[in-house]
Amino acid sequence: ATSDRSNLHSEPGTGRSGCAATGNGANGLEQFECSGISMLSTPDIAADITVSNTVVLSSSYAIDWVAALSYRDDQFTDFSLLEATVAESYTTLNLEATLIPPSGNWSLTLFGRNVTDERYPVTTNINGSQGIVHQVCKKKATLINLRVAFSFSTAQLTTRRRRSQ
Repeated sequence: ATSDRSNLHSEPGTGRSGCAATGNGANGLEQFECSGISMLSTPDIAADITVSNTVVLSSSYAIDWVAALSYRDDQFTDFSLLEATVAESYTTLNLEATLIPPSGNWSLTLFGRNVTDERYPVTTNINGSQGIVHQVCKKKATLINLRVAFSFSTAQLTTRRRRSQ
């Protein structure tokens, strides 16, 4: 996405913005015209696809599984909109499998977030007029976890995808 009309105000400096300088404003802050430039943290292309299914085993146990793939195109990570603050595109994969017994009163879920261990900057810091770029925050590494759920009521645990038998 791009901005139809966007103004950036900054202390006077040279080369501190990817936008066109339009001069100083009434308060002495430098003004920039940023129209037509991609906005902060907004990739031109973002796509998500999720596939899920329930498999009923011969013992009447069910396994719900989910795979979610997420793609984000290059994007700015700082308000300066300098090319040095563009994070490269990345793809993440999340996986989940849940075992549900015939009684339905408990479930066991194994899930992984960012299983491909994709790390990418989400914010950038520019060190003053020196223009030194520090990518200061990257998303967390892979998370693998096990979750156990119990139902202590007469109602059975269900999942949003379990088929009635």
